[in-house]
Amino acid sequence: MSLLAIIVFALLSGCGSDGTSQINGNDVAWSTGGGGTADSDPVPSRPSASAAPAPGPRSHNDSEAPANSGPDVSTQNESKPAADGEDGSDSPQRGADGAELGAARSMLDELEVKVKEHRTGCDPELFDWSADVDDNGCDTRNDALRRDLKDLEIEAETNGCVAIAGELDDDYLGESYAFERGSANVDVDQIVSSSNAWQTGASDMSVDELREFGNDPLNLLTVSANVMRQKGGGDAAAWLPPNEAFQCEYVSRQIAVKHKYGLAVASAEKDAMEAVLGTCAD
Repeated sequence: MSLLAIIVFALLSGCGSDGTSQINGNDVAWSTGGGGTADSDPVPSRPSASAAPAPGPRSHNDSEAPANSGPDVSTQNESKPAADGEDGSDSPQRGADGAELGAARSMLDELEVKVKEHRTGCDPELFDWSADVDDNGCDTRNDALRRDLKDLEIEAETNGCVAIAGELDDDYLGESYAFERGSANVDVDQIVSSSNAWQTGASDMSVDELREFGNDPLNLLTVSANVMRQKGGGDAAAWLPPNEAFQCEYVSRQIAVKHKYGLAVASAEKDAMEAVLGTCAD
């Protein structure tokens, strides 16, 4: 049975936290990170409402430092980015072709199980978050906002780039609410945080690989800034979305990201992922 797919950093991003910079900072936009599209790796669908919830997450101590948001594209000379639905290459869509649950389980089995290495030297700038890596004239954050928001409003004279208002269906909360540029209620989260990535293999990545990871739409999702801060740099054993119906897709996407970049999982993290996959519709 075909299943839902996905794609998509946020406020506490960098090497100690799990997102990018705040929406009320300088606005920046979206990219495929120099290769790979949002549907590069398969993920199963979210479970039905009657599916049993995954076990509660354990506590964690991961924390992350805020990252720089990058330049405000409204002051730049941009070429007009492709509008959602016009060009699948420059403006990744929220939906994509699905794949089977077995693929996520197979990918998880292929991940190396290691103790997290609490390495120093993680600089948020290494990930080059919110750069215009796909050369569409718009930064990664605004690309993500344009992809994830409904009823989208774009600021005039920004070449179709800067999102100033819209409606968000928040997958982490299972709620919908309005977004306005300058508010602090919405941000772009890294599904696998940069701090977790750094401790599970990213410290050995090249500059280009770190930049790709930092801007990969597969790993980015627009969500509640408050919930994102609660998550911090936690892995699946430390934190799961409050919306139980999204936990299957969330964990599957973490697996896909880790598989794509050759990152490891901790033992407790793998156990938590397997528990969530056990609740997924086949």
